[in-house]
Amino acid sequence: MFYVTNKIPMVLDNLGDSLKRTIKKIANAVHVDAQLVKEVVRDIQRALLQSDVNVKLVLELSKKIEQRALEEKPPAGMTNREHVIHIVYDELVRIVGASRELAIRKQVIMMVGLYGQGKCVHGDSMIALGSGDIVTAEQLYEHYAAIRRAEQTEDGTIIDVSNDDLVVPSFNPSVFTMEPKKVTHLWRLNGKSLLEISLDAGNDCSVKVTPEHPFFVLRNGKFLQLRADELQPQDYIAVPREYHVVKDKQYDLLTDLRQLDLDIFLPAAVAKSYMTTHFPSMKTALAQLNTKRNYCKFTSYVKKGRIPLRYLDDTTCPRDSLRIKHYPARKSIRFPRFLTPDLAEFVGYCIGDGHLTRGYLEITSADKEIIERINHLGKDLFNLTAGIRKDKRSNAYRIVFSSTTLSMIFTRVFGFPQGRKSAIIKIPPCILKGSNNVLSRFLRAYFDCDGSVCRNYRLVELTSKSETIVKQVNLLLRRFGIFSGVSVKKIHAQRYWKLMIEARYTESFAEAIGSLIKRKQARLAAFSRMGSFQGCGKHDMIPLGCVLQNLRDAQGMSRGEIQTAVRSYGIYEKRGRISREALTKLCAFYLAEHKGDLLDILHLVKNKQNLFDRYPCGKVNAVLYFFTSQNILEKTHDHLLITGQGEDFITNADNYNAEQTLQFLQHLASSDACWIQLRQIQPTECPRYVYDFTVEDNHSFIANGIVVHNTTSCGKLATYFKRKGLRPALIAGDVHRPAAYEQLKQISEQVEVLFYGDKNEKNAVNVIKEGLNKFKRTADVIIVDTSGRHKLEADLISEMKNIFKAIKPDEKLLVMDAAMGQQAGPQARAFNDAIGITGIVLTKLDGTAKGGGALSAAAEVGAPIVFVGTGEHSADFEKFDPSGFISRLLGMGDIKSLLERAEESLKGKDAEKTARKLMSGKFNLNDMYEQMNMISGMGPLSKIAEMLPGGMSGKLKNVDMDETQNKLKKFRIIMDSMTNEEREDPELIQASRIKRIARGAGVENKDVKEVLKYYNMTKRMMKGFSSDRKMRRNLMRQLDFGK
Repeated sequence: MFYVTNKIPMVLDNLGDSLKRTIKKIANAVHVDAQLVKEVVRDIQRALLQSDVNVKLVLELSKKIEQRALEEKPPAGMTNREHVIHIVYDELVRIVGASRELAIRKQVIMMVGLYGQGKCVHGDSMIALGSGDIVTAEQLYEHYAAIRRAEQTEDGTIIDVSNDDLVVPSFNPSVFTMEPKKVTHLWRLNGKSLLEISLDAGNDCSVKVTPEHPFFVLRNGKFLQLRADELQPQDYIAVPREYHVVKDKQYDLLTDLRQLDLDIFLPAAVAKSYMTTHFPSMKTALAQLNTKRNYCKFTSYVKKGRIPLRYLDDTTCPRDSLRIKHYPARKSIRFPRFLTPDLAEFVGYCIGDGHLTRGYLEITSADKEIIERINHLGKDLFNLTAGIRKDKRSNAYRIVFSSTTLSMIFTRVFGFPQGRKSAIIKIPPCILKGSNNVLSRFLRAYFDCDGSVCRNYRLVELTSKSETIVKQVNLLLRRFGIFSGVSVKKIHAQRYWKLMIEARYTESFAEAIGSLIKRKQARLAAFSRMGSFQGCGKHDMIPLGCVLQNLRDAQGMSRGEIQTAVRSYGIYEKRGRISREALTKLCAFYLAEHKGDLLDILHLVKNKQNLFDRYPCGKVNAVLYFFTSQNILEKTHDHLLITGQGEDFITNADNYNAEQTLQFLQHLASSDACWIQLRQIQPTECPRYVYDFTVEDNHSFIANGIVVHNTTSCGKLATYFKRKGLRPALIAGDVHRPAAYEQLKQISEQVEVLFYGDKNEKNAVNVIKEGLNKFKRTADVIIVDTSGRHKLEADLISEMKNIFKAIKPDEKLLVMDAAMGQQAGPQARAFNDAIGITGIVLTKLDGTAKGGGALSAAAEVGAPIVFVGTGEHSADFEKFDPSGFISRLLGMGDIKSLLERAEESLKGKDAEKTARKLMSGKFNLNDMYEQMNMISGMGPLSKIAEMLPGGMSGKLKNVDMDETQNKLKKFRIIMDSMTNEEREDPELIQASRIKRIARGAGVENKDVKEVLKYYNMTKRMMKGFSSDRKMRRNLMRQLDFGK
């Protein structure tokens, strides 16, 4: 499996590397002259512009550096080279802005945020609409661009469609259902780097999105919302299994037919009356036609009841079958006014096995049932008798309908191409917008022509040269709750797309779609019998990890007890995946049954009560044997004791929230989503434009059959104040997004802070006021989360002002996504004008090449950056120090921030003394053990390495930080198995001691050797630092000690 995230440009890496090369060029120069200064300025310009820094700021900075480098004289004791480096450092710090630290006191903080329009999809992504239509993202945007005004933004254009009836099926993460939601804005932004997210549902089930685009994910039984660049191979992505399109009325074809040069035949009196009523004269009526006609013939036709169809309005036109004729044609035909199931079925046969020319429509088939059906439909729908001839090259028959009128209608109304069609055919929009009854008949006909039903196992396939039609059918089937996979294969240099319906979904296909052909009917009927013993298939399995076992333990049930209600439950629990059907039964079982006896027996043992007074001897012996084998109970001298593992088991089971878990499982069992495993992530081409849609409430839509989604900063800020010794609380003021309440509640539980929200209240001001009253006496810092918004959304801006007036917060922090780059500037200024922003939290700074642009956009607002987020974890959140930030970019490290983290980790210990030991280069395994404890509380090693000076961080650059982080705990266990003498002098540890240490720690010999290797590597780094006196002296000067 190919998983890529490091291919995404990182602003600190790219910009920092460029600036370091520039500093190195200055340091290695023999002389500092005008030519060198100009080269340096050009290098800095190039590096900053590539990082999206504002052009005006770059020019001002360049001019200032060049002017100062050429005119200023270096201070005493400083060389010209050092002076130029100092100038570059000073000017870079100046453009980043002043620093500001939030007061550590009792206060209310209001968090506001921008909609990040970096979360985009490729223009070729197929979007399912609430009307039933299926279009690409580009087609949808271009359609509204032709009828609505597009506003220019800094990075593209935006169309306000809030007054249009544009609806998409959207995923509600609160209850896991698909529901129709209104689209308010369409975005087209300049091209960005994309990732192709491929799922395990055929080799062509994928969607192309920007790295920032979130997905709904199940990971280890937890429901998460993750960015595309944070997905991992074991993740399962939400894919719509079913969505609904409500169609009460039949599709009226009259609007489409009016656009053609067709005449309709009416009773002569009706035609004459209509013409004289609606037109002052025949000449006036003739003049309104777009085509030329002879006046005499025109009046003659009117007298006979033949008039142009485009004249008729909806009420006058007959509501059943129309007798019409293309003006130049010789014969008239009948044609339905409305899209009926019969007409949709006929179109399905034409798309599958049809061939169209200007004069006739031909369908080829070898199946007797289809030949008879097509002949019947031709007479019933069009009043045409088909010519049926046997094909000389095969056993098939050619069914021909000779009619130029019919050919023209199929070409112009249904978009049916004349001549070869197999690679370009697609489903007509009117079919897509039809009712499920219309779609069912269309799909039945199409599958009877181009589909196959497997004989021995549950599989229905459809193959076509047309990628479009296969992916349209893939989405259409979801309207019937039928999930299918899509694959592509090249045969003789020609690509073919194959749609596959497997396992339980073939039974759904047999019920909702079916077949007219008897042999296929028999095979489809057999699928239900196969399904009784073959199961549901992998696409209907729900990955839950250890959730099933944890719930069973908390309920005190054995696997055997549950298997009486849920067949094969033991296998489901062992594999951590359960079918939707089995999960439904499991939830019903837990709700109907009381708790089991296992947990009660453990409590009796713990309380030293007699088990046999309450339970049969056989059951007690079986349960005791099980618990003993699991090391939960220990039998000594005819006494039963609860082991340490058993105590943990009881505590975990007693504290487990079974009710909440059951509700979660019920939502999963009845959800409209499948959970499909991620197959691979890979970078793809950068298109000219990318697209996004603002969707009310849920902020999600279906793209290529995958759900793609549009508040972790509050939790990070709460963690920051909690470490400072204050009592933070979170209030969920985002009442517009269903997932916001659950997400913030989950975050508050993770960071262990107070939380308030009201899922049923839709007035944000009321929710926030109630939360403030609740936490008035119990919290020091109250953090209010509000809805993300755009400056063009007047109602949300008004809501933000009302919240501000109601709560009068001490701080107004703007959360800004660095991926937005410079385009965030105007929006941020609008927010500042509305409520007066006091600080900016810049998120995802390490996840985008636009970080420089976001920094300059923040500078334009006039509010200081107070925090930067560099990841999704609570530790990936730093106070923004301009001088330290620039020091890191230039390779000088940021020891000040490093010691601040160390001081927090040491919780009051002497951070300066620890830092001196860390940088001394002299230490043993005891010192390394203490430092590991300290470092484990300082956040990810990758972030710590950035704060170290160039010599040290360079040595760490190629180390796998994540793997090292995971091994720290194991290393400490191994060091606990060493004697104090061995930790003081690691040279004593030879082969025999390695074996003893490994046995004591429960690891292999190679793990002990790895600890020693890690120790030696760290010792070499420390020695390298201690040997550079100048660097060490400069770093001590940063901290105002060691002068």
